Amino acid sequence: AAIGDDGVFNLPVWGSPLKFFHWNFGLEGSCYFVMDEPEDAKRLADLYWEGLRSQLERMAKHPRVQSIIIMDNLDTPFYPPELAKTFG
Repeated sequence: AAIGDDGVFNLPVWGSPLKFFHWNFGLEGSCYFVMDEPEDAKRLADLYWEGLRSQLERMAKHPRVQSIIIMDNLDTPFYPPELAKTFG
């Protein structure tokens, strides 16, 4: 949706699976989860992306949506690079 005559609203959407883990399990819990249960973590991350992807596709097709922003900084200073690549 346009804001006034010279601005655009950034439609915010949820973050990455890694951010989801962090919000729900905390920093330590999310690290233990993805390191100790990598298959379960990958399965949950895939389900998460599947749901988010369908939302993003609907938003992208909406005629009034001009900009989408994923609300996630990936907390990269806190996670090893491999975890950020796999679950970010």
